[in-house]
Amino acid sequence: MPPIRRSRNSKSRFPKYRNKNGSGHCRILGHDHYFGPFQKVPPAEYWDLIARYKSGKLVGSSSPRDVRPATSPEAITIEHLIDLFLDHAKIEYGRPDGQLGSEYDNYRQALRPLFTLYADEPASEFTPKKFKRLQEYGVQQLDWCRSNANKQFSRIKSVLKWAVSEELVPANICHALQTVRSIKSGRLGVRETERIEMV
Repeated sequence: MPPIRRSRNSKSRFPKYRNKNGSGHCRILGHDHYFGPFQKVPPAEYWDLIARYKSGKLVGSSSPRDVRPATSPEAITIEHLIDLFLDHAKIEYGRPDGQLGSEYDNYRQALRPLFTLYADEPASEFTPKKFKRLQEYGVQQLDWCRSNANKQFSRIKSVLKWAVSEELVPANICHALQTVRSIKSGRLGVRETERIEMV
């Protein structure tokens, strides 16, 4: 399955925080930046660098960028949150032979509508209403059947729960999302899984 990608007309992604030989690393405009021992959550120094890069104040950056400044973990976008989770999922759902398990691919599929609708929005501002819009998109645009849709949206809730455990988003987001119910039969025009007849 191809990776999650933006359309050509969407905003540019900012350079990622990566693990390079045990050190936190980011490469911007041809220059390497190191932030001490690698951490799961990017340190404040990384966010300061990204803020200068986005504002056009970093040496070598020719013009300001039309994106939200990110000066702290509270400003992590949905796109960056997805990137961080998939890095985690490679370890969590990897097999002993080095291949990625099927659950990793399930999460990638589940996260597609989240990326499509909200990639550039702050993860800390994800609300139940936005989650309900995801449900509509999955059912009406992606034609997910009810059982599959509920499994996929449960996975999205798990991603936000993981983000809370990593202190990437406020804890109240998880509590709020629990108020959104699973899709019931007949709602949103959802189709049911076709029953398999006995031979």
